Amino acid sequence: MDEPFKILLVSCDETGHASVNQPGLVRSLQRALGGKAFELHTLSNLSQVVSHAPQLLLLQQEWSDGAAQLRVLLGQRWPQVPIVGLISIGQGCPDDLMEGFPDGLHDFVICPSDELELAVRIRRMLKDEKGTDRHHIR
Repeated sequence: MDEPFKILLVSCDETGHASVNQPGLVRSLQRALGGKAFELHTLSNLSQVVSHAPQLLLLQQEWSDGAAQLRVLLGQRWPQVPIVGLISIGQGCPDDLMEGFPDGLHDFVICPSDELELAVRIRRMLKDEKGTDRHHIR
């Protein structure tokens, strides 16, 4: 039997604006992973110990100047792990977001997000540059 796909949700949104509907997130993951078994672990801060490297990192946070530091730190800790941001931007769209992807993220969605959009973005992160499935997801 295959090992379950390991996903880490790091929740650093103190305002709750980037809150994730947990059942909706699970449905998005099930859809993206094509029925493959997965484990979803949640951390509220990085001082908590993680015994294994995840295969996918979901970062839930509000858009702010200090948020980039956390994204870079996570990228340094797990350089081979794709990071999808679940981002709340509050009022208006920051100019730097209009310039492209926030530093340290491979992709992102603005919260609240559509379940299908999140599933598509997660699925895309699981493929390599040639479109080959890296994790044998059907």
